[in-house]
Amino acid sequence: DTIARGLAVLRRLNFDIPTAPSPPLIMQTMLETGSIASHYRNVNNSSLPQVIHPKQTNILKIIDSVAVACYLSTSSYLPLMACVTLIYSLEQGIFHCEESASAFAIF
Repeated sequence: DTIARGLAVLRRLNFDIPTAPSPPLIMQTMLETGSIASHYRNVNNSSLPQVIHPKQTNILKIIDSVAVACYLSTSSYLPLMACVTLIYSLEQGIFHCEESASAFAIF
């Protein structure tokens, strides 16, 4: 199962992803993500790095693959994957790639 394998890989990369997402947990995660994102509202995008390191790209591709599998199977992990991508992108200063853009759109 693509989702289970992807989640296992992300957990090994120290992403905090619950084993059983419930609607209250998803809402709590989305609220926390919104709070984190609100601290980045005044960031000037032109001052952010335009080059992404290969490790960051690979991590975003893993997250994106899991998110696509979640979307196709209507998994409750989809909003959590959007939150994971959003937080990772904000923390790493990555805004100029398609994986980050799709997470912002889903969120």
